[in-house]
Amino acid sequence: MFPRPNPVPAPRRLVVVGSVIAEIVMSVPDLPVTGGGTRASRSVSRAGGGFHVLVAARRAGLETALAGVVGTGPMAQLVAARLQDEDVHVLLPSREGDQGFVVVLAEPDGTTAQIASPGVEATLDADDLAKVRLRDDDVAYLSARDLLEPTAATAIARWCDSDAGLAGALLVLDPGPLVADVPDDVLDAVLERTDVLAVGVHELELLGGGGGDRERVLADLADLLAPEGIVLLRLADDHFVVHEQGAGSFAFPADAPGPPRLAQVRHLLAQLAELRSARSRPADLEALPRIEASATLRPLQPLRDRGEGGARGRVHGGGAGWRARERPPSALFAGE
Repeated sequence: MFPRPNPVPAPRRLVVVGSVIAEIVMSVPDLPVTGGGTRASRSVSRAGGGFHVLVAARRAGLETALAGVVGTGPMAQLVAARLQDEDVHVLLPSREGDQGFVVVLAEPDGTTAQIASPGVEATLDADDLAKVRLRDDDVAYLSARDLLEPTAATAIARWCDSDAGLAGALLVLDPGPLVADVPDDVLDAVLERTDVLAVGVHELELLGGGGGDRERVLADLADLLAPEGIVLLRLADDHFVVHEQGAGSFAFPADAPGPPRLAQVRHLLAQLAELRSARSRPADLEALPRIEASATLRPLQPLRDRGEGGARGRVHGGGAGWRARERPPSALFAGE
């Protein structure tokens, strides 16, 4: 495996590996029944998916880049314009075709229904990722949603497994609520290269098989990650539980000291949590642009690795049944 620098350089850039899509969010009084209809009182068309992560990173003072495909159609033009507005460097050339999008119908209480239509972003393949070379001072961000498209999933898993493109970059995996639908071989390959697994309570239940002792589940998941991997469990009110390989679990608020390798990433994740909270209240559509443009983070702290130098090794653990294969409830596509 690719040798990792020790200590890890303080990150300067966040790279989303995967997709940025378009979103059409509509505020409706209620969701229509089969064969029925309704009228939206407000609507927003915007870039979504990995774009929210890029916005959060920019607000946190990082350079940003997208290792994903952007097309040439009308939805793709919306996405491309927003990426340009945020000074996001797109690492791959544009491709003929339109960007995928999701239509979200949102009731005032936050209940949603979604219809997703994949597009050119789902065609990310091994040849594309072979052109991407990350730096040791990069943080690579990957959502499990991008591991559901067969072509992209296979390419990303092989890229993580080879370590050629990721080099010494720190990899953060956001499993999202659809992680149980990711093929086992794909998820296992990505987890073995993951440095920080950022989960919520529901995602932890999915990955842990729907029950069991939380400490045991955290330990089992940490054993599946790269050496010195960290599982970051976000609880309510921006409090976290962290499980470090070989160090056990402890709780801390977002502004309290934590593992040195987590110092920078945890503040970025706190920003992402704020964006997700805003999207969970889509009836307040007019407030979303202001929330996404707010600069709420302190300057990021240096990220240092306490581990020994040397090559990355593979970590094996968690026997059969370590994660549930049940179908999770539907969730807001943009928040995955």
